[in-house]
Amino acid sequence: MLHYSLKSLVPTTSLSKGIFQLENELFFATNTFIFRVKEGEYKICGILEGYVRQFICKQSILYVITEDSLVLIYDCKNIASLKCVPYSLLVSEKFIVLGTECFLEVWYTPKEYKFGMFDLHSKVKAHNDIISCLLFLTDKIVITGSRDCSIKTYNLQTKDVDRLISTKSIPVKICLIKDYIVVICEEGQIYYVNILTKKIDHKIFKNATISCADQFENLICICVFENAKSTIEIISEQTTIYSFDTVNIITEIGLCRNKVAIKGPNFVGILNFEIDTYIYSLDLPQISCFDIYNELYCVGCTDKKIRLYDDKKCIRTLYDEKNTHPLLDVYFLSGSVLSLAVNGYISLFDIKNSTCYRSFNIPVKISASAICDDGMLLFLADYDSYKIRVIDLQRSREIDNLEGHEAPVKNLYYADNYLFSLSTDNELNKWDVYKTECISTKLEKTAINFIVKNQKIYIVLINEIIIYNFDLEFCDSILYKSIKALENIDVSFDLKYLFLAGESNKLQIFDISNNSIEQTVKVSRNTRWKNYREILFKNQKESCDKSEKIEVLKLIHSKNQYKFTYLSREGIFTYEKSTSKYLPLCLDLETTVEAITKYLENNKFLNALIVALKLKETQYVKQILITVPENEIEFVVKFLPSNMIEDFRIFLIYQINDNFNLIRSYIWMRNLIYYHGKGNFEQKVCKNLGEEAYKTTLENTFIFENLIE
Repeated sequence: MLHYSLKSLVPTTSLSKGIFQLENELFFATNTFIFRVKEGEYKICGILEGYVRQFICKQSILYVITEDSLVLIYDCKNIASLKCVPYSLLVSEKFIVLGTECFLEVWYTPKEYKFGMFDLHSKVKAHNDIISCLLFLTDKIVITGSRDCSIKTYNLQTKDVDRLISTKSIPVKICLIKDYIVVICEEGQIYYVNILTKKIDHKIFKNATISCADQFENLICICVFENAKSTIEIISEQTTIYSFDTVNIITEIGLCRNKVAIKGPNFVGILNFEIDTYIYSLDLPQISCFDIYNELYCVGCTDKKIRLYDDKKCIRTLYDEKNTHPLLDVYFLSGSVLSLAVNGYISLFDIKNSTCYRSFNIPVKISASAICDDGMLLFLADYDSYKIRVIDLQRSREIDNLEGHEAPVKNLYYADNYLFSLSTDNELNKWDVYKTECISTKLEKTAINFIVKNQKIYIVLINEIIIYNFDLEFCDSILYKSIKALENIDVSFDLKYLFLAGESNKLQIFDISNNSIEQTVKVSRNTRWKNYREILFKNQKESCDKSEKIEVLKLIHSKNQYKFTYLSREGIFTYEKSTSKYLPLCLDLETTVEAITKYLENNKFLNALIVALKLKETQYVKQILITVPENEIEFVVKFLPSNMIEDFRIFLIYQINDNFNLIRSYIWMRNLIYYHGKGNFEQKVCKNLGEEAYKTTLENTFIFENLIE
């Protein structure tokens, strides 16, 4: 059974909140995901259903509140959840305190042996509006702050609620410093309430909005927003000891020793206020396009910048100041990156030194684009004239026009020295760009998109995919069902599977051989956006924000067979094929030469191969390679124990080098690479053979020189 699972994600801007800082780690939330940053590299550590409102990390467990639930996460797995509508969260060893709309809910913290079982301690109406902040004064007393501008205390033993003070604006944070309860409010008021007298002893007024605040020991950190500028201030004993201005919009901060973690809708960073500089920063941009080369992502963003990512971090940022229009497409070239703006402005960047070494403009209204394999020619479909313009990137100018379409071209694809184009009037053309020759065919049904892989053309229609050969002749068709047309298509490297996605919350993987769905991947886990999708199809008269539409904008299957990547409005997602780590119980296997023969006679080929590899009986391994039927090879390789993979790989390589039953050896090797990756033994073998050849050459040279003498 085919199974792809989420491997990595390039995070993007979102309305999710949540940031938490430990000594050497940073946790932050974006969309429905929580990331952990360690040593400058980020990794997904939590997947939720819905936007994140707040989370706390305690004893390696993440306590997360979303729009409709409380979730406990341990070791990247959701271990417990509770349905509720919380707005604030507080956690101790004994209790989980949730601030909801007017009510304060106190739950016992689940013990390890009964995760998923929540016991309610108490529930009381504490305020007349949403509870915005919480604090433990002691183990038995909780301080609550609400949008009704009141601060109250709740006794966990007597279950009594008492008013402490009233504030002039909404409290955003409650802190405990020495003998004072410090209440920080939205409109700039900071109250110091004496714990003993329960009266306000000191007040500080900031003539600006305080968007967020945090505390560490006796230090208070606040973010003041004024005149479209955010200022980070550190307060000690009612005096500001540090101030830092930033152009980023800051919604949350986390203070830990000399570091301030900062988060906004499009930025995450760690500021060291002792050295007055960022020690970590990560942009959360809105992404418009991307391309992949090996393990590197080239990402075009709405701020007109290009960012290069691997699976763990942003490597560098490229920017052309001359470009004034949004990016339409980006392409990887040899050592360079090309960006294409919607107005035809082209920029080329050197990856190593992050500079733009060439830029020029081709004034054209672009409907589609493609680039040739060697990166020398760029093809732009002109929306107005229906022509395809050929751009020489080295000479920075247009060198030819391809004419033949009678309607705007909506898709271009370059493969095997030919350019393929599809127009809105359902005409598919195949161009030999060097001879300007063209053959075309008229499709009977409305075509949405197409892709060319291994001399075959896959064309997406509504509820059908038709397959043409390289000469535009019909070969086959595949039927599928979907509420909306699936605009994005790709094909696996071995031509076994089709990947389809579009304006739907499902990415479908089809098995071409039996015309069935092998796997369905959920595009978005955002409950708010799911509601939008229901409105979109059930009640089209109701207006909706189209920026919150669930849609796959681009889909790419990797060249190494194991991954596929797609772009949605929540980021760039990479799914990797899960390899089997099944290990049969070796205690159940008889490890003798006679047992190998017995297993082969009973058609237990997997057991026979395991014992032969374990005993290093190469002659029996050779016999097994020939004996196993071709339809059984995949099963044997798939469930071969992981600790025997490399031994079997090196054995196969030697058999191929010795020309031993090449066709069958290649079938074994193909399945081995498919399920267990490429490995590194090929390099070792080549190195050893090279060393032996070099040694033999030296010996021959020595003999030859002596003969001459």
